[in-house]
Amino acid sequence: AVNSVFGKVITDNENNLILAAYHAMSSGKTEKCCDVFGGDLKYLTDVESPGDRVSKGYQTIKEFRAEDLKSALKDNIKSEFDFANLPNDWIGNTVRTDSGMVKEIEIGHIKVKGVEIRKIFGLRSSNFNIDYNSERNSFIFTVLGYGHGVGMSQCGAQYMAKQGKKY
Repeated sequence: AVNSVFGKVITDNENNLILAAYHAMSSGKTEKCCDVFGGDLKYLTDVESPGDRVSKGYQTIKEFRAEDLKSALKDNIKSEFDFANLPNDWIGNTVRTDSGMVKEIEIGHIKVKGVEIRKIFGLRSSNFNIDYNSERNSFIFTVLGYGHGVGMSQCGAQYMAKQGKKY
């Protein structure tokens, strides 16, 4: 495999070397560069990556007690969160990219970037849903994919190779 591509490069339409971004596994569709890193590299756009949906570890779940969620947010984001309401009211509107990553989510009446939530809670990607479980007084994060989602998905590429696709 290495010998077949040794010495080759990939260029954009203006003959410039590309930014060869990759990640472990998308959530089924890759991300546009502008939605994650800023900038507008036309070749780093959102495309379907169906093989990721059947990859091991595609969906992961993390659970945090309500008090732990509150503490982690207050310790990591210097804002005045409003946690006066019951925990099932702490999560508000979510803004997503076309591929499903959380761009911004309202928690305790404060808008927080999805990448910040990913970092604070150690999530595998920014494509997540948060549900409150009142019986356990905890928040459950259901996370899809692994990584930032821009460029080539390694699991998606492996899936395509197994389907007979070439580089």
